[in-house]
Amino acid sequence: MNKICTRLFQTVILLDRQYLITEHLIESTRGVLPAFEQAMEEQQQGLPYVLAVYNYVFGLVDHLVRYEKIAFSLPILNQKSAEFRTFAAAMGNLKDIRNQLQHINNEIENDNSGPLLGTVCWISNGDQFLVSFKEPLKNPLKSIQIQD
Repeated sequence: MNKICTRLFQTVILLDRQYLITEHLIESTRGVLPAFEQAMEEQQQGLPYVLAVYNYVFGLVDHLVRYEKIAFSLPILNQKSAEFRTFAAAMGNLKDIRNQLQHINNEIENDNSGPLLGTVCWISNGDQFLVSFKEPLKNPLKSIQIQD
């Protein structure tokens, strides 16, 4: 029992620290998406805006997957509980996305259609934004804003 209590204590501390790291990422990069949106309004499609969006999203995905792994290692967490199933469903296939980004699944060519690093999209104030590297890489920037 003492070993389980020690592991539980350590896991809770690690989970709290990972939460703080993830929260810091979100707070410190809060302006990345609005900066991209402003650049689109001003018809600027500079590489720094695109790279900032990718860095933010890739970092966020990685931190969320790390949080999930820590949470799922809690020694007393029942995997059949409603809370566990809800959390697992909310995380979806984020781990697969992280693995594709992190390792490119050990292959450059794969069955996924679209850009190798994927596309980042979001909605802000009723507008849809999409960021991706255009294929082929002759003109590597492709960014659009769709208005309803």
